[in-house]
This record gives sequence, C-alpha cells and structure tokens, in this order.
Amino acid sequence: MEITPEMAYEHIDKFKPYYDKETGKRSQEIPKDKKITVWVEKEEGFMINDLNENLGIDALVATSWIEHEELVKLCGG
Repeated sequence: MEITPEMAYEHIDKFKPYYDKETGKRSQEIPKDKKITVWVEKEEGFMINDLNENLGIDALVATSWIEHEELVKLCGG
C-alpha cells in the first residue's frame, strides 16, 4: 500500500517526537532496522518509508516519526 502525505497527516497524532525534549538528542526509540515515516513541521511535509540512517541531513529538521508498518495499518492496509 502506498501512503500519500494526506493519508499520513490523518494520523499525525500517532507520531512520536523525533527528538527527546529533555536531552535534545534523537529519540532512542527510533528503530535502526525498520523503515519509518517522518514529519517535518517547518517544511510541512513527510519523508515516507525510509530507514532512519538514510535520512541524513534531513533528520535535522524532522519533528516526529512513526514506524511505517504501523502507519500502513492505521491507513487500512
């Protein structure tokens, strides 16, 4: 199932913070071996279905994330 930005935005409340508010560092919860979908608030867009390590410099502007498989389930797939 291909997820569109509109479909992902319907579930934005299920996304987790990309950065830990206390430390300011990338959340330790983000899986290294599973694909995630990332929300970028400042640019109002998604980076859909990629490994965290592949985000590169884009990770600096990420706001929140969700495991892509979980998002697919939420979208009915």
